[in-house]
Amino acid sequence: MKNHLVNLLLEQYKQHFLFGDLEKRGIDLNNVAVNNLDIVLDIVGFPKDNSREYDLMTLENENSIPRSGKRSKDKNLFLRDWLWDKHYEICSDLNEGKEIFITDKGLEIKSGAQETEVRERLLEYVEWLNIEFSKLGTNRPD
Repeated sequence: MKNHLVNLLLEQYKQHFLFGDLEKRGIDLNNVAVNNLDIVLDIVGFPKDNSREYDLMTLENENSIPRSGKRSKDKNLFLRDWLWDKHYEICSDLNEGKEIFITDKGLEIKSGAQETEVRERLLEYVEWLNIEFSKLGTNRPD
């Protein structure tokens, strides 16, 4: 299972890397991106990010009245920011010296050694996700 999750994250990484390079050149493709990270988080079992349903300003002041949405102290609030942030940090660290190019088979990393390094770091991330999920004390979906 972990290898499948790493494969999904590897495709997300290659896409993010290439789109970032194109954006530097004035081409914005972010609206056509496939979000494999959220798919992986769903498979691991994390709840969906439902922060849009809440007034997050009430986090700072619990006595404030929500202007839009629910009060942030609700036990059902779940933010995925910390999961996304960790993934972004790993991918940003990995970007140095990597080259992604388009082939008939899709996006590929130029060197096999570079891809191995990316896979190892993404596997560490998947293992970290499993540890973080176990800390939540919830059951995995069927």
